[in-house]
Amino acid sequence: MEIKEYINIFFRRIYVVIAVTLAFTILGGLVLFAMSKYEASSSVYAVGLENEDAFSEEVLVNDYCQIALSQVVVNEVQKKLSQDSNNSAKKFSSLTYEDFKKKVNVSSEYGTRVIYIKVKDKNPQAAAIVANSMAEVLILRANIFSSTDNLKLLDRAVVPSKPVGGSLILLIAICFILGFGASIACVFLLEYFDDRIRSAEDIKMILEMPVLGVVSNVSR
Repeated sequence: MEIKEYINIFFRRIYVVIAVTLAFTILGGLVLFAMSKYEASSSVYAVGLENEDAFSEEVLVNDYCQIALSQVVVNEVQKKLSQDSNNSAKKFSSLTYEDFKKKVNVSSEYGTRVIYIKVKDKNPQAAAIVANSMAEVLILRANIFSSTDNLKLLDRAVVPSKPVGGSLILLIAICFILGFGASIACVFLLEYFDDRIRSAEDIKMILEMPVLGVVSNVSR
C-alpha cells in the first residue's frame, strides 16, 4: 500500500480512532484518579545519643521506629483523631490495627538519627494530619518509656499537592497515546477483515486482471 492509501483508510475509519482513543483516555483517567494516593511525611530527630556508640545508636533509632508502629501508639493516634468531629482523617480511627499499619511507613536513613513517618491516603489532608499525629504521639510515648527527652519534632507534615507515582496529567497523556495506538491497530484490523470491494483497484488486486472500464454513479 502507498502512503495515500493508508491515509484514506485512516480517515475512512476516523470514528473508530476517535472512539477508541477517547475510551482509553477517559477510562484510564478514571482508574488512575481512583487509584491515586497522596503521601505526607513528618520527621522526628533523636537527640541525646552523642555518648552512644554507633551500634547502640542504630538500635535505639530502630526501637523508636518499632514504637511508632506499636499498637499502643496507633490506638492513641486513633483516639486523638476520633475526638475531632471536623477532622478529615477521622476515618483512620475506625481502621483495624493491621489496616492502619498498611497506610503508614516508619523508617530512618542509615547513619542518621532522623525518623521519617510517611502516610499514604487518597485524601491529602488526612495523610498530613495522621503523619503529624503519629509524630506527636511517638514523641510523647517514647519519652515516657525511656524516661528521657530524646525525641524532638523535626518537620511537620504539609498537605501534599501531587499524588505519588507521577503526575496525573502525564499519566493521562500516556493513556491517550496508548489509546491512539490501539485505535490505529483496530482500524487496520477492521480493514484486514473487511472483504467489501470499494474501487477498481480492489478488483484489480483481488482478480489480478486489468480493469477495462468503470461505470460511474448517475444521479436521476
